[in-house]
Amino acid sequence: MKLSFRESLQKLMRSRRLRAFFITSLVLHAVFGLTLVFSIRVRYAVFGNPNAKLELRETPLTDGMIEQSIKTLTDLYRARFIETIAELTEMRSELNRLQLEKLKTLRDQDEDRQKKIANKMWPSAQQPDLKAVFVPRIDVDPPPVKLLEVPARMEDMSLADLYNLHPVLEQDAGRLYERAHAITLCEPIEDVIPLSQTLKVTQLKIPPRRPINTAVLDTRSISAAVAGSLDAFRNELVAATLEAQDIVANVRRWQSLVTDTAVNTTSQFGPSLSVMPIETEYYGQFLNPLSLKRVSRAQVINPPVELGGSIGPVNDVLPAEWVSVCRWYVVGPFTHPGAKRRLDDLERKFPPEGGVDLDAVYEGKGGRPLKWKYRVFGADFLDNGIRMEPYLVDNSDFAIWYFYTEIRSSKEQDVLASFASDDYGVCWLNKKRVYQSPPETQPWRPFCLHNFRVLHLKKGINNILFKLENAQGTTAFSVLLMTYEDRDLIDAIKARFNI
Repeated sequence: MKLSFRESLQKLMRSRRLRAFFITSLVLHAVFGLTLVFSIRVRYAVFGNPNAKLELRETPLTDGMIEQSIKTLTDLYRARFIETIAELTEMRSELNRLQLEKLKTLRDQDEDRQKKIANKMWPSAQQPDLKAVFVPRIDVDPPPVKLLEVPARMEDMSLADLYNLHPVLEQDAGRLYERAHAITLCEPIEDVIPLSQTLKVTQLKIPPRRPINTAVLDTRSISAAVAGSLDAFRNELVAATLEAQDIVANVRRWQSLVTDTAVNTTSQFGPSLSVMPIETEYYGQFLNPLSLKRVSRAQVINPPVELGGSIGPVNDVLPAEWVSVCRWYVVGPFTHPGAKRRLDDLERKFPPEGGVDLDAVYEGKGGRPLKWKYRVFGADFLDNGIRMEPYLVDNSDFAIWYFYTEIRSSKEQDVLASFASDDYGVCWLNKKRVYQSPPETQPWRPFCLHNFRVLHLKKGINNILFKLENAQGTTAFSVLLMTYEDRDLIDAIKARFNI
């Protein structure tokens, strides 16, 4: 007869040995449980001590390990220095070529104009200006620049000698830029300013560069007996590399200013870009700014956006409806007011708000010295170059940066602007606050409904200062401007959003 489970269990329990086993097991488990409760040592032995510090046994460095580490670091950073020296040398050569080319062009134009004035053919034979008087623009020979001769072979040079080449090459490039800038200022013929005068006002104040610590780089002082000497060696190379990269960025800025002369006088833009922000509940509907209609992402018609630094037509032609300001100076990170992110803390003023001094050195987060760095955003950058960010090495949670730029307007006019920031952002135009985002953390989204503003640009240079705050994670901002004044659109924006 087949027994049920209950009957089988009752039959087993009638066994004396089985009953003894269950009773013994129950007693032992009860004793063990009480021991865990009342004995700290037993509890720590079973589960471990949660308050105990993790002790790591470090493998002591041998002379061979230190020697191999020094060789690896030396080879790596020597290659980096050689690469930046080659880049500086190439840009210096290009600056020299450009300033010589500009000088020759103006000399030839002066000679041609002098002959035409003497022959009563200025500005043309049909309508000569009989009162025209020739005034030479190139009235002096600019002082020669003695350029440093870069060694042909640098693989055997010391790291300190390689680093010290960078400030000298920067000084050479600065002198060449001074000449090119002075020649550019001579170009107008309506009100001639001779080269002898422009050379006096184009002198650069090149900031002193960080001296390299040769004592730290002395490999004879690096040993296991000197604690931290290998770390100090590596940290000194990292700091020197960052300074070298900053020198390269500075010289690149001078080259771009000479190359893109048209950017400083009229409007000139880079390659055409397209922006398609993602619709979010936080921001509401995306706006097609030209039609002022709420549209879904699938219905978005992107206005063309291009990179540049001027507002106005080129030869009476507008190549784009919107321009992204892409050349900025950036300084930071400054100390963040705290994780609570109260508005009065976010509004704390740092020195750049009192006036931009590009040669100043400020105290930043953690007491580190801060100075302005130049940054250009191109079409190969994030989001096609319209997403502005601090340098990667300067990025930090709970920090604040300032960005400064100048844009040129062909006339006094009102233009529509689209701002975006991640997280908190404030913008000043010609020292007047024109934009302030909500204090809440937020993603970066250009062309969103509540971030349009109308800006009044004066003719000529307009200064823009942007304050960017980051709580955690990524951070970015953008400033997008219409390239012309559209009164109907501006009035509609003002009426719709009460701005």
